[in-house]
Amino acid sequence: MNGSFATSLLSSWMDDLESRTKWMALVYSDPMTAPDPLAVEIIGTVYARQLGAWVRTSPTLLTLDQAIVWLNLVPGTVVAGVAGFDAEFNGNLLFADMLPQPQTYSAGGNYALASGQFVLGLDL
Repeated sequence: MNGSFATSLLSSWMDDLESRTKWMALVYSDPMTAPDPLAVEIIGTVYARQLGAWVRTSPTLLTLDQAIVWLNLVPGTVVAGVAGFDAEFNGNLLFADMLPQPQTYSAGGNYALASGQFVLGLDL
């Protein structure tokens, strides 16, 4: 037998996530498998986490509601995914999504997420 959760409980979990501040970060390796999720965040002279704005698109989904752009990545930067933390600096890992294939920015450049491109949901 497999049990399932009531929609009201799933919705309350999303209420909690929705109420948290979600700072978006770029990572070069999966922070979910790293001993220290902060250790795989990309760094650079002008790199900074970006504050995400989200909209509730269903009882169990949050969708990025505005574009986010990381400017002037250092040449040679490898972006393997995007992660969310609960603080602008340090903080706790909330979520992550890895790209199917890491992207290398040999000459540097910008990385962008379009509005609606990132969705947080309960993967049950």
